[in-house]
Amino acid sequence: MWRKKTLPEKLESQLRKLSDRIDDLADRVKDTRKDAHKEYIGGVERLRAGRTAAGEKIKELREAGEKASKDLRKGTKKALRDLKKGVKKAARRFK
Repeated sequence: MWRKKTLPEKLESQLRKLSDRIDDLADRVKDTRKDAHKEYIGGVERLRAGRTAAGEKIKELREAGEKASKDLRKGTKKALRDLKKGVKKAARRFK
């Protein structure tokens, strides 16, 4: 029964942290040169799309509850891992 409550909550917590980082990156994009701005805004938009997809996966997982298949759990975790990698990559470009 622990999976029904804690796994979605854990994943939602991770998603909130990543969402905050994405918003921070979006704010930084506003301060970039115009030629770099277009490239960076495209990256931020891809991160936002990934954030939305990860949120939808978490919602599916929560609704499936204990009956959630291993594939659904793995897919949800993978979506968050991929989003995290994308956020880290984007953050490195701003350093």
